[in-house]
Amino acid sequence: MQISYIRLKAENSNVIYPLILGGISALSFIVSFPVLFILSNVLLIVFLQNKTFKHADIVGLSYGLSYYFVGLYWFFVVDNSYEATSHIVLLGFEVLAIFLLSLPFAVLCLFLTLYSRKKRNSIIWFVAIVAPAFTLVEWVKTWYFSGFPWFQASHVFSGTFFRGWYAIFGELGVSFIIYLVASLLAFAFINIKNSKTNLLVLKVLTILLLSTFFVNTLVYTKQYKEPVVIQVFSDGLGSTINNQLDERVKSSKNFQDLVLSEDALDLSIWPESSTGIGSYADLNESLNDGFKQIDEKSTEVLFGSYGRVGAQHKNSIFLGSTQKEVYTKQHLVPVGEYIPTWFSILDLWIPGSFQSSTVSDSSLGGSIKAKGLTITPMICYEVMFGNELRKKAVNSNLLVNVGNLGALKPLWVKKYFLNLAKIRSFELQTPIAISNSFGFAGFISKKGELDTFLSNYRKGKIKEIKVVTGNTPYSKYGSVIILLVCFALLCIGILIFSNLFKTV
Repeated sequence: MQISYIRLKAENSNVIYPLILGGISALSFIVSFPVLFILSNVLLIVFLQNKTFKHADIVGLSYGLSYYFVGLYWFFVVDNSYEATSHIVLLGFEVLAIFLLSLPFAVLCLFLTLYSRKKRNSIIWFVAIVAPAFTLVEWVKTWYFSGFPWFQASHVFSGTFFRGWYAIFGELGVSFIIYLVASLLAFAFINIKNSKTNLLVLKVLTILLLSTFFVNTLVYTKQYKEPVVIQVFSDGLGSTINNQLDERVKSSKNFQDLVLSEDALDLSIWPESSTGIGSYADLNESLNDGFKQIDEKSTEVLFGSYGRVGAQHKNSIFLGSTQKEVYTKQHLVPVGEYIPTWFSILDLWIPGSFQSSTVSDSSLGGSIKAKGLTITPMICYEVMFGNELRKKAVNSNLLVNVGNLGALKPLWVKKYFLNLAKIRSFELQTPIAISNSFGFAGFISKKGELDTFLSNYRKGKIKEIKVVTGNTPYSKYGSVIILLVCFALLCIGILIFSNLFKTV
């Protein structure tokens, strides 16, 4: 009886502890407290150190379910706002998404318990196996299940401490550093009574700290031409109105008046869907005069609107001087804006379950030429995909992020998106101008410094921005460098422990 109780208690711990740790990890993003994230991962690694292959999958799955249950709440809210399907079907999709996104954690934990527990207690194990394995799970998240790199370890840091590493390795490289620190701290905790071990860990962390200070001094981009005077907005105006044409025209003219009221303005950036929900073709003639006056002032406008493709539409950015589309959103929101091909099989059982009306246009997916600058745009959710951005941002002088965050009610989600924009500026050492409906708007320098940020301010803000030229190592090579490092470390680790594939 007592043995059964002990066994039941042990099995429950395989679920309860990881659930708690997964929730703590997710909470660290909400409260912007990176120490909490590192601590939860240290405890997870220590917990795994005492586990065998038999229960590892339950540990990983429990951790992942808790981790993503918190993180995907906003996703349900966003998809629900598109009304692409019923609440029940959407809820089913979210549950499936959480489960599938949790599977890599289960595989990770299984892999980390393949070896003998006795031989796992080596610094080589933690450096060459644990840290790279956690990092590769982050990489898998960027393409697995349509690609959803939400809650990457690197996203928990909202400061500028790792900015130099971002420029070299990107967010995946910073995630590796964070997991390396967590792995070393876990190793030190397990061997807390061993002074030699603690000294070794301290030396490695000191080297890492000093190298971080050094790489933060490296500069890859330089100022290009003269500073540019840019205007951004934090209230979409048109995003809250209905589809009545007269209201959309009135809202759009309001934007034009705000641009015309400013002197010596080079570029005005309006938010996503700033001309209301509906095709811009319906507004074209009504706004011609306003854009002609703006053009006469030598001011260019980039504004978010919708292009029509038959019964469907494109979430686009238009150029004011030509009133033509110059960019369409490339990475659409799953279920809300597009239905993954493999997922549409549900229509066989639930006809008409999904009704996506948004399409993309790959021919309008690159940079924009305006005011003698190469401008690389992102529409809303695209700020999450750094590797996609860096491919089209080579030789870019300025990054632009326009969004409509009206569906994202929690303030922490809006701050999270703002932090993602900062990371993009770190990676490319390029300034960003942000114009958002119902979110933060303003400017981020190439060093990730926030400037002139505002929220729900209808008149907009103006700033003289130093645009840049040049490319960072990350913009040239992406995640290839850090992936090679991780795979190389794993190969070395596996070779060292190759005779230890024994479970205990």
